[in-house]
Amino acid sequence: MLVEFSVENFRVFREKQTFSMVNPKPSDDAIFFERTIGTGFSAAPSVNRLACLFGANGAGKTSLVEAMTYMSDFVKNSVVDMNPAGIRLAPFIFCDEWRKKPTIFEIAFICENTLYQYGFEISSERVEEEWLFARPISTGRARQLFYRSYDASTKEYEWHLNSTHIKGERGYWRTQTRQDALFLSVAVQFNGGILREPYDWITKKLKFLPRIDLGSKSNTATRLKNEDRKEDFLRLMRLWGVLVDDIVVQEVDHDFSTGSKSVESFIHDREKYGRRLTKGKDYAVDFVRTTDDNKRVAIPVELESRGTQVLFGLICPILDALENGCTVVADDFCNDLHPLALRKLPAMFTDNKTNRRNAQLIFTTHDVTVTDHSSVGNDGIWLLQKKSKYATEVYPYQMFREQKEGTFSKKYLYGDYGAIPVVVC
Repeated sequence: MLVEFSVENFRVFREKQTFSMVNPKPSDDAIFFERTIGTGFSAAPSVNRLACLFGANGAGKTSLVEAMTYMSDFVKNSVVDMNPAGIRLAPFIFCDEWRKKPTIFEIAFICENTLYQYGFEISSERVEEEWLFARPISTGRARQLFYRSYDASTKEYEWHLNSTHIKGERGYWRTQTRQDALFLSVAVQFNGGILREPYDWITKKLKFLPRIDLGSKSNTATRLKNEDRKEDFLRLMRLWGVLVDDIVVQEVDHDFSTGSKSVESFIHDREKYGRRLTKGKDYAVDFVRTTDDNKRVAIPVELESRGTQVLFGLICPILDALENGCTVVADDFCNDLHPLALRKLPAMFTDNKTNRRNAQLIFTTHDVTVTDHSSVGNDGIWLLQKKSKYATEVYPYQMFREQKEGTFSKKYLYGDYGAIPVVVC
């Protein structure tokens, strides 16, 4: 589970900005225990299951998601990405001094009863620093697993590897670590033992939901070939008011255009032109409903409403995250859904019956009504606002005087907490 994420000098973030899932105010209230996860660590005794980020257009919500995505991708791909032009960076560009500074990422998370703190500092030429600390719950003591730092005077790295806990050919792993690659990534390629856990969490347990469109439908379609998963899907669609009796998924050798004017012409175009349009595999997905005279009518998902399409793309990834205890990060989450439907998706993460593996959901949205429901409490609300010189500040709603639960939306739209657009009439 995610505890904290920090970023410095990336896109709209200039000085270090920290987003935290730690709940600073333990309570005996039952709702508090629904919304939080007890960790057993004194540094972060409780973390939130849900967090919602608000801000004006261009304030940096997407940039924060991109910062997390960049870090995860770099951990996964730095071994194989050898770019002659150097590491691709996206520094804060509105200041010449900051354009020349390195970018820093750091993440704290809990995996297998261990609190990890991992981070790195990168320039376009190299990894300037990289570090990993671990605090097992059994001892409660933090230990440094490794640290590397580039010395510009000697043009060499200073290394500290914990020989007690990192077993294997540590010297060889060092020699195989390029300046533009992460040691964590390299060591895991050579069966890095204890380093596998933090690597897998960053690259596999930290999930990013793509913006839902028909191009991403195969993600859900592949899962619906499982009959048990299909029943869960149908049950949730009905729960959210989408009346559907069955869903039929077929693997096909083509894609098809969505420009048809009717169901009949759409199906005709799919069958007539589909094989000629593209190559490769795709999925034809039909929603099946029963008419008053007991006939089955199949309608392609492409002709369903935008909200239904969004639900179609979201449900299976969300179910996978809940089953595997993942931390899910989603940008512009469910902005096409009715507010009542939007409440139900986050609520799945605060329900102990559906979230038994301590999964988390972090999302950005402009729909403030989601905070009117107890699933997203004051402790899970974060705000992003541009400061002077175009730099973004990230801050929690709880920094303001304590407010009554469910009253955030009205005062936020009145501008009491910042992070809203300045509309000039």
